[in-house]
Amino acid sequence: AGPAGVCVMNSDGSNQVKLTDGSLEVVGAPSWSPDGSSIAFAAVSDSKPADIYGLGADGSQSMRLTDEEHDDAYPVWSPDGRYIAFSSLIDDDFETIIIRPDGTDRLNLSQSPGTDILPAWSPDSTRVAFYSTRDGNGEIYVVNVDGSGLINLTNSPADDGQPVWSPDGSQIAFSAFIEKVPDLHIMN
Repeated sequence: AGPAGVCVMNSDGSNQVKLTDGSLEVVGAPSWSPDGSSIAFAAVSDSKPADIYGLGADGSQSMRLTDEEHDDAYPVWSPDGRYIAFSSLIDDDFETIIIRPDGTDRLNLSQSPGTDILPAWSPDSTRVAFYSTRDGNGEIYVVNVDGSGLINLTNSPADDGQPVWSPDGSQIAFSAFIEKVPDLHIMN
């Protein structure tokens, strides 16, 4: 069957096309650019750690956006298309990082000794919410795109994660695991 790849298809399931060749094994879900022209994804190649790649929606212009000695995963495009946020394994902890679509201007938004993963963009592309264990258990944090204004939004005994912004940016839905049982919550 070969390695996992990035594929596209029509919304009715027809016209399925594999865009990546066998040199990359895709790990995790790809992310469309807001204008639909590009796809970001994480993949491993030649027994190296996972990196973030960009690819034209037609399979053209494949480009490695990160080339680190550690794993990069979970890419997510900003709604304005100016950045890609992702999780990067640095010094045995994941950090939330942003880069430009050409791989430049790398900025560590989370900078903590805990695990900081699963970034979620605000609809106006000015803030990123993410899951963090910096306080001992999972919490939702939000930070401005320039790395300023870090705020702990949840601060609860539950393991809070998987933030998703409302379309107008006024609320965040998230899961809270209390004694391993998930609940769905919404907050301003």
